Amino acid sequence: MASHPPLPGAVQASLARLEADLMVEAAELDRLDEVLHRERDALAGGLDEAIAAIAGEKERHARALAQLAERRLATLLHAGRRVRMDEFVEQGPAGEGLRSVWHRVREKAREVHALNLANGRLIALHLRNVQGRLAALVAVADPSQTYGPGGASVLPGQRASIAVPGRALGAA
Repeated sequence: MASHPPLPGAVQASLARLEADLMVEAAELDRLDEVLHRERDALAGGLDEAIAAIAGEKERHARALAQLAERRLATLLHAGRRVRMDEFVEQGPAGEGLRSVWHRVREKAREVHALNLANGRLIALHLRNVQGRLAALVAVADPSQTYGPGGASVLPGQRASIAVPGRALGAA
């Protein structure tokens, strides 16, 4: 790592503000991680009521993280050119504290992203399950109201077929 000359006071203040913002971002990621773990537990336990409340919490944390990221990106705008944070902390004037907290933010963001993807797969599984149950209930309740893939009614004893638009061959 190259040695840098002493930084002007304004740059030092900007670096201190960036480090403070990154610490807030790390804390926000920790809170989101906790919410995602609760979401995973609710999904595994079938606690549908809790999932709706958790979704609101996730949205609030995601908005807060987006605002923090925008602020960070604005700080890294230099002479009309946006500097990448990784490049800045490794090659720029960032100190060890800033570098350390940035690595923590990056790692926690990866963990949160992976957990959110896993929860998304669980949600998709639950959705397919609910849709299957709903289709079965509709078919039992009123078989004349069952529809095939083409949107046409399927009567009991008929097979659903895909409707093809246009005239049948040989039709006038």
